[in-house]
Amino acid sequence: MIRLCGHQSNCRYRAATLRQARLAASSEADVGIVTVSVSSFIDRQLLASITSYPSDRNLFILTSVHNLGDLVQPIKRTICSGTLFSVY
Repeated sequence: MIRLCGHQSNCRYRAATLRQARLAASSEADVGIVTVSVSSFIDRQLLASITSYPSDRNLFILTSVHNLGDLVQPIKRTICSGTLFSVY
């Protein structure tokens, strides 16, 4: 699963974001989550908590949507490498 987060999801919807990540990770499908944050104001702890381990390799932070295209190949490599683990 690729989760795209903007500034609003970091503050106003924190509880819902965590709940959704836990539900996805606890499913029988054993879902891995790559998180993409597009904001200059981030809650790194929240983002790491909803990102599959290791979060430093599965969390991508951008300050502008104009750079989203640059992430296509890195995200494909992450997903196809089989190294995504569930969040919990």
